[in-house]
Amino acid sequence: MFGMDGSGKTILTRSFMEWLINKGEVVKTVSLDLGTIKLPYNPDFDVRDIVNLIDVMKNEGLEPK
Repeated sequence: MFGMDGSGKTILTRSFMEWLINKGEVVKTVSLDLGTIKLPYNPDFDVRDIVNLIDVMKNEGLEPK
């Protein structure tokens, strides 16, 4: 899913996950959002576990001056 910050991607993911679980489906979730601080669900894979946003910003010269 792609979209602007605050457009509801995370809420949609959580709602869809809950809907599938209520239907008896097995669900696995992935979070690829480095910039999020808190998620309303626990993803099975979270890119923040292996990549640090601050490090990426520094390595790419994108940190605030």
